[in-house]
Amino acid sequence: MYRFQAGRAVQCAQSWLRTELDLAVKEGAKFIVVLGRNAQSWVQQQMSDEVRNRGIPLIHPSGQNAAVWARTQVKGEKIRVRHEQLIAETGESVRKILEFAGFDYSATNEGDKSRTV
Repeated sequence: MYRFQAGRAVQCAQSWLRTELDLAVKEGAKFIVVLGRNAQSWVQQQMSDEVRNRGIPLIHPSGQNAAVWARTQVKGEKIRVRHEQLIAETGESVRKILEFAGFDYSATNEGDKSRTV
């Protein structure tokens, strides 16, 4: 009888993901969207420079991250600062995607310093 072993499942999943990411780079992917801190950490530790250099980190759209935007327990300055951090991180990721796509966003931002992307 087969017994499920979580360690083997994780190894299998990681092997599959490595293969997929390497194939994406080999086939010419300009960027790879990496959702969440765990995935970002894994890519940084496990993947080649070729894959890491194409990684664009974005906030994972989980319920926990959505809750950060709606929390009422954290008020005032603390929540404003956290929202600004999340917006800045997302803006930086979007800027990288646009650069990979060949879009020169700097020309559209001249004279308008209020735009983050």
